[in-house]
Amino acid sequence: MSKPIGERGARAFFQRPYPVLALLFLIYMCNTMDRNIVAFLAEPIRRDLNLNDTQLGLLTGLAFAFFYTIFGVPVGWLADRVGRVLTISVACVVWSVCSMIGAVSASFSHLAIARVGVAIGEAGGTAPSYALIASKFPPERRGSALGLFHVASPVSAFIGVALSAWVAANFGWRMALIAVSLPGLLAAAALFLLVREPKRPEIVEHAGPPPSLLASFGDFLRHPVLRLCFIFAGLTSCTSHALISWLPSFMMRVKGMTLLEMSAWYSVCNAVAFGLGLWLGGVMGDRLSRYTPLAYAFVPAVSLAIAMPFVLLAVHAESWTASLLLWMVPLCMSGTFLAPAIAIVQAYARPEQATVFGSIYLLANNLVGAGLGPLYVGTVSDVFKQSHGMEALAFGMLALLPVMAIAIAGQLLIARAIGRNRAAFAKSA
Repeated sequence: MSKPIGERGARAFFQRPYPVLALLFLIYMCNTMDRNIVAFLAEPIRRDLNLNDTQLGLLTGLAFAFFYTIFGVPVGWLADRVGRVLTISVACVVWSVCSMIGAVSASFSHLAIARVGVAIGEAGGTAPSYALIASKFPPERRGSALGLFHVASPVSAFIGVALSAWVAANFGWRMALIAVSLPGLLAAAALFLLVREPKRPEIVEHAGPPPSLLASFGDFLRHPVLRLCFIFAGLTSCTSHALISWLPSFMMRVKGMTLLEMSAWYSVCNAVAFGLGLWLGGVMGDRLSRYTPLAYAFVPAVSLAIAMPFVLLAVHAESWTASLLLWMVPLCMSGTFLAPAIAIVQAYARPEQATVFGSIYLLANNLVGAGLGPLYVGTVSDVFKQSHGMEALAFGMLALLPVMAIAIAGQLLIARAIGRNRAAFAKSA
């Protein structure tokens, strides 16, 4: 018996590139809200559970990123075989439920265990989404599509900060954690019911069995461009992850913002600045790559160079309003690297390795950037706390400057590696 025309039409609509991108956008919004909710609520959680900055850095950084990266590569390899749609849907349910479980935490260890569950769930979300987007968009439009996909992060930050700050101010941080985590269950159901796993004839025609996980890892690291992407991914993302994790605390603790002011002002500025950077990185990378593929590395290098003086000015600004406006530039510039980096990785990946290559890249990006970046800032803050009190966090933020300088050098090395064999890049793309 054939399906009703309306049902066939709806299913057909959600196989098109932009409707699929829209659903993945919603999934990624839930992903980043659940990932960053502890950073949004850092101050009330710190006071309630009596945590120090190193513990907060672990919760928002290494404790999450370690398990995220450990599970990310095998889950990405599995997704290339069992299906990306199924993997993303199941993963979204897992991380949403674990995020809600964090609301009943009574200590650092309880909350850390819940965050590990969130990390394991989110390991199956991002890399399969990259591969699904790459299967729907041609190479010359992938950077822009990936940029739009990553705009979900600041949009979720806007909604997450506004919603969690308002709920926390009126009902407490535990209820805020639950409120932010619930939408993930609905988004997972929508993706699973509406989007079919795309056919991949390239894999069927590929001679021999699909590469093993170890073989895929070796293929990635043997590639001269991808090897440099792996090495410098984390350093480049240190700035964005540290800002996401620590700017709410910095603005409240050092500059005197309240929870309600965070809800009204920080949420908007963060969403606009970071969203613009993520979108701009993809668009600029695609447009400038028409002239040279080196643009995918030059765009983040120039962006970080622009951001550095504004970090210094924002830390020393007299008022929270001036500081917040100045922070918008580093927030924007630090987001430009992600879409170009993923475009490079997907350009060099064979179809049967698209997800696992994305997972390998994210391993370095998250273990160093998301794992050590927030922990690094928190540790520097604790070192200066005895002598500078609440102002110590300013030293942690300034400690990002040398990391940014090294990341710029790394992006220039990636550009040189692409330039040495431009024909290979054009053929892979």
